[in-house]
Amino acid sequence: MMRTVANLVAGALCFAVTAATSRAQDVSGAAARQAARVYREQHEGAILTEFAELLALPNLASDSVNIRRNADHLVRL
Repeated sequence: MMRTVANLVAGALCFAVTAATSRAQDVSGAAARQAARVYREQHEGAILTEFAELLALPNLASDSVNIRRNADHLVRL
């Protein structure tokens, strides 16, 4: 399960970094994907820790206090 989550996070991160890198530096798609992959590999532990912390927060729509905690946590990230 955690590996599947890691793959989803890695994919989303690769997409975001690739999009930002491509716009900012006009690099080829292959170079941007490689840069995203390297970044993800170097920061994988921190990425997974942040994601696990987010998933640990209660997330019930009727619980406005914890929904606010979720939103505040996302802003800090």
